[in-house]
Amino acid sequence: MLRAIVRGHENKQIAADLGLAEQTVKTLVSRLFRKFSVSNRAALAHAFAFLEFTGTVALEGNWIPQLFRGVGIQIAILRGPELRYVAANEAFLEAVGDRTIIGRTLREAWPEFAGTGHIEATERVYARGEALIVHELPSTWSRRDVSVRTFVDLLLQPLHDAEGAVNGLAFFALDVTHLVGRHQQDAPSLTPSV
Repeated sequence: MLRAIVRGHENKQIAADLGLAEQTVKTLVSRLFRKFSVSNRAALAHAFAFLEFTGTVALEGNWIPQLFRGVGIQIAILRGPELRYVAANEAFLEAVGDRTIIGRTLREAWPEFAGTGHIEATERVYARGEALIVHELPSTWSRRDVSVRTFVDLLLQPLHDAEGAVNGLAFFALDVTHLVGRHQQDAPSLTPSV
């Protein structure tokens, strides 16, 4: 029922979809208002989105930006099979320098990764819907016209639509270059960790 409310469905449509009387839906919606301590559908949708995102209503709303903006973990969201960047946090944008990312596809944003297996591995995560975790992944790329070699611990997490189909990816990376010995030359396998 909450998902239907978030999608903007009215009581009559929800009742028809769930096979309930419209009055029953009204009663249940009122109970949800009380449970989430909100007074209208918009606030209920916001509370539900927060619950879906965090797994709890116990977190303070002002903590969420801190989780994404104030940490050194690089986070980006890619959408659709073309893997178009739609969002990135400050750590990610700082790591990529003056490169334009938002609105570009993965292949457009990182032409130097063509043929390295990085893009193909990301496309496989999207196609298969299985997360990929790689530790100490070496990458050489251009940052502000300088070639930079870094090592990251990487998590690519498929994102699903309401019907369960993959429709995006979440990218999380932690730069571990300072922890990796300069002698390391072998690239880890780009296969899912167990």
